[in-house]
Amino acid sequence: MASAVAALGGAIGIAGGALGGLAVAGAGVGIAFGAMAGTIALGMDGIKEAAATAQPAFDELKASVSSVFASEMQAGFASLSTLMGSITPQMKEIASATSGLFNGIAASLVSVAPQLQTALGGVANMVSALGPGLNSMFKSFAAFGANIAPFMSQIGASLGTIAATIGHVFASLDPSFFAGLVSFLQSLSPLIYGLLTALTTMASQVMPALMPLFSALGKALVTIAEPLGALGAAFATALAPVLPVLADLISALANALAPLLPPLSAVLQTVGTALTGLVQGLAPAIGPLGEAFSALITATAPLLPLVGEITGQLLGALAPVLTTIFEAFAPRYRPARRGASACARAADPDHCADRLDHRRLLGVDAEHARPAAPRDRRGDRRVARRPAPPRAPRCSKWPSSCSPRSCRSSAHCSRSSCR
Repeated sequence: MASAVAALGGAIGIAGGALGGLAVAGAGVGIAFGAMAGTIALGMDGIKEAAATAQPAFDELKASVSSVFASEMQAGFASLSTLMGSITPQMKEIASATSGLFNGIAASLVSVAPQLQTALGGVANMVSALGPGLNSMFKSFAAFGANIAPFMSQIGASLGTIAATIGHVFASLDPSFFAGLVSFLQSLSPLIYGLLTALTTMASQVMPALMPLFSALGKALVTIAEPLGALGAAFATALAPVLPVLADLISALANALAPLLPPLSAVLQTVGTALTGLVQGLAPAIGPLGEAFSALITATAPLLPLVGEITGQLLGALAPVLTTIFEAFAPRYRPARRGASACARAADPDHCADRLDHRRLLGVDAEHARPAAPRDRRGDRRVARRPAPPRAPRCSKWPSSCSPRSCRSSAHCSRSSCR
């Protein structure tokens, strides 16, 4: 975690430093070009005097080019003369509409002359208030120029190297690049046609529905503008005291993680070197290993359908056995229905059947052995219960040869045998 934070902070620092360096270099170049432009403006008369040496050749060039235009553009201007005569009424209408627009703007400006006077007075005040800040900025630029002056030659050499590199790249382009560029530009035509066609088709379908959408969006923005403004103000107010704390925290993290970077760099170098050696050592075996796996997959591919068929048959044969096993482990409890007797709610069905047979032998109906209390209309159980029917006396001496289950089939097992 600390290494990740350190790496992120280092990357941000590098990016910030690079951008700051580019900004400073750009400012230095701007100062240099500004000085060059000012020098050229001041020496313009000298430049004109020096250019007089080339004036005869320039006049001859100008006359030659003008004669070509005069002889070869006559047909085009003759066609334009016919066109100008045909569009004269429309141009007059445009001129009339433009005149009306100008007259309306002029009248509007005259009607708001007091407001314009107030606005211009405010501009004057703004310029007056801006003066001290601009003076300080120009002084700072002068100090900046003095500080960067010793390094101007190095900056110029570096920029010259960059320019030379760019020129070398363009000069060394292979002719195949330009052939590919021509093919690329030719392929753009159908792409642009399809894109514009699709956009116009979608626009014709979407634009009619945009009007109510934009109307609702405008109303929604008006509604939420004030709450969003209040939220933004509250967020800014809450964030203002937090930023100094964050700055202190980041500064402390940077100071704390700075000693970690050199050993971390050494570790990364060691690991990278080791991994490079490992990959280089494995490189000769990677190709044969890939070929071996490819041969293995090619050889086993025809067997996969047979394996799938055998697996399906085995699973189909095991399904009934698994069903029987799962049913054997399943619980044998069933929830009792409303009104069932206590014996029916027992966990053992065989014991339940024995209890019911025993009650039948004693003359007690299982349905009335423990009658449920009646319920009122709301479903609440009433306190009062109906009296249960009298129970038969329990047999204290049941014959050893009798059991509740055998009583259903043995004739000698009856109430009279209870002695």
